[in-house]
Amino acid sequence: MRARSKTGLLMRLLTLVAWLLLLAPFALSGCAGEPPDPRFAEPEATVRTLFTVYDIADLGEAEVQGLLRQRVQFQVRDRAAYEACFADWRDPHDEGLAGFVFGRLAALKDHLRYERSADGDTMRVIPVRDGDAGHPIVLRRTDTGWKIALRESVPDELRQRLYRVYEEARRRERG
Repeated sequence: MRARSKTGLLMRLLTLVAWLLLLAPFALSGCAGEPPDPRFAEPEATVRTLFTVYDIADLGEAEVQGLLRQRVQFQVRDRAAYEACFADWRDPHDEGLAGFVFGRLAALKDHLRYERSADGDTMRVIPVRDGDAGHPIVLRRTDTGWKIALRESVPDELRQRLYRVYEEARRRERG
């Protein structure tokens, strides 16, 4: 009788192990968290999200360039999505940096070259005009998707100048 109960116990254990092995992938996939936001799932999606926020995603490059030449003021349609495009958005003074990035990408929106780093966690988006590469816009892979790194995308001198302009405007505002 003891042999029979050992065999029964062994069979129950084997059945339990088999079920655990079968169900483990399903249980573990539930632990992976939410799927990534499709707006930031790939660098191209992040750039398109930025264009969508400004309502130019479906415009051609020539049309966007015409608007830029006319000095049309582009309006942000979705503030939360706009700020979510950036890895290092901190304060209102980052608006100038974001404007520079938007302008660089929008002006040559149909001529953007994407270059991924060797580690796969950085993407350089390079606007190309007549074969000449412009200043790259840097995107970093984050826990929430691909985001534009403002401070890496705007040249240091321009970044400092934009901050000074912002501070001067704030001083004038305060009186």
